[in-house]
Amino acid sequence: MTQQTMKHYINEIMNKYVVFFDVYRGDKIGQTPLAFSALYKRRDEKYLITKTIKVWGIENQQCVFAATREEPLTKEFIQQFERDIRENINSYVAHHKEHMSTIFLGVVVTDQPVTEAFIKGVRKYRKVKFIKYGMHGWAELYLAIVDLHAEKVYVHRKGDTYVEPFLKSLLKKEEQT
Repeated sequence: MTQQTMKHYINEIMNKYVVFFDVYRGDKIGQTPLAFSALYKRRDEKYLITKTIKVWGIENQQCVFAATREEPLTKEFIQQFERDIRENINSYVAHHKEHMSTIFLGVVVTDQPVTEAFIKGVRKYRKVKFIKYGMHGWAELYLAIVDLHAEKVYVHRKGDTYVEPFLKSLLKKEEQT
């Protein structure tokens, strides 16, 4: 796959996220440059008769950090990307008792062949961090690899729903050919 098609794929994914997410192009997390980042916040509240009597309120967030890799994947790159996301979790998570969950998804889009070790690594990778012992919710971190060469997406099985836009774009392209 050429660089132009990788850019086309990234643009297609960004357009899918724009509908519900705040999308930032050319962002950076830690030392890792990103193709884009997408942030989603949702707040639900329940009232009793009027809005002055709030029964409960919860907030859920999702953060997607997409990086591209035109060279073969290295263990150092994956570890640095994971470390950059993990170290910045506190800057994205709201610290109050109505925060319920924040999902972090680090996606590496590559057109290079992916080794079995990386596939196995991301399929096993899932980190959960409880904020203030769970009183302020939790944060989950998943890593995913989009292999444009093999047209597959690899992620932990519990993170399947979060990578659907990446997978659907691959399947759509496959149906067109």
